[in-house]
Amino acid sequence: MLGGGGLEIQAERTAAALRERGHDVRHVQRADRDWAPELLHVFGHTADVGHFLHHWRRHPARLVVSPVVVVPPAREWRLKLGTRLPIPAFEPRVLRALVRRADALIALTRWEAELLRSVGGDRAAPIATIGNGVDRPAELPDREALARTLGAELPERYAIVVGAVGERKRQAAIARALAGTLPLVVIGGWDGPQGRREDFARLVEATGGAWLGELHDRATVLGLVAEAEALVHLSDAEGQSLAVLEGLALGTPCVLSDLPQQRELAQRWPGRVAIVREDEGLGDALGRLRGATSNRPAVEPPIPSWDDVAARVEDVYAAIDAPPRLWGDRG
Repeated sequence: MLGGGGLEIQAERTAAALRERGHDVRHVQRADRDWAPELLHVFGHTADVGHFLHHWRRHPARLVVSPVVVVPPAREWRLKLGTRLPIPAFEPRVLRALVRRADALIALTRWEAELLRSVGGDRAAPIATIGNGVDRPAELPDREALARTLGAELPERYAIVVGAVGERKRQAAIARALAGTLPLVVIGGWDGPQGRREDFARLVEATGGAWLGELHDRATVLGLVAEAEALVHLSDAEGQSLAVLEGLALGTPCVLSDLPQQRELAQRWPGRVAIVREDEGLGDALGRLRGATSNRPAVEPPIPSWDDVAARVEDVYAAIDAPPRLWGDRG
């Protein structure tokens, strides 16, 4: 994989957990030509997914799809309209084809499951709701070790944001809201408009924090999240953030934007998640959660592991009683 975003991590960690449970899991684009899988599990609904499935001409298999829909709630209508446009490689159209052709669908959240039902109508495949999981680190670096790795001391107190830096995840809005209140530590590569990178760096610096760029060492990232006063995630569209789940698993309180998917997290882990509707409410949300940072007991219910996720995915596979088919065979 060239990337390393949430969708790819979700696919990779699910596959690894299934292998640990004894399954022969291979990436179809890297598998031998004559390998005949019993089941194909597709992640995402991008144009390349549509292209490859359109040309699925050998080795019939059962089809399970994890669409991972990332769209602002206010733009759901645009997605639904796009699913009706007769453009085969258009991503919304790919989504509709997947929802109606799959033998089973796996949604990350209840909100996504409802959206898939509305897209597929009475021909939507059966839908299971299975969220993401987290890795369980055996040991995390302490503040001194983190300072050595980073070559700089961490602020005594700080908020943290994790993810590609750009308009969707709204790190600039977070930095402006925290300026003069709490230092901000940013982890993530630049994905914003050309010419705005330096402006963002100065904005983070004005909080007394630091922009660390993209970090690939998982222990360092998790150590920074564990030491933070809160993880802030004000994305305007989301599937289910891995950074948020990891923060919750580490006991770090999370301040999240008002999205249906994030409200589900707040309902499941009350007291650990604060929902804010406007950036101006960020300081108040941090204040409400501040008491939770001094004593971080185990999160209840616990955040699922990737093995937990794989066990539930196995149940979805086992429940399919349809015969293997090719993509073009609609029965």
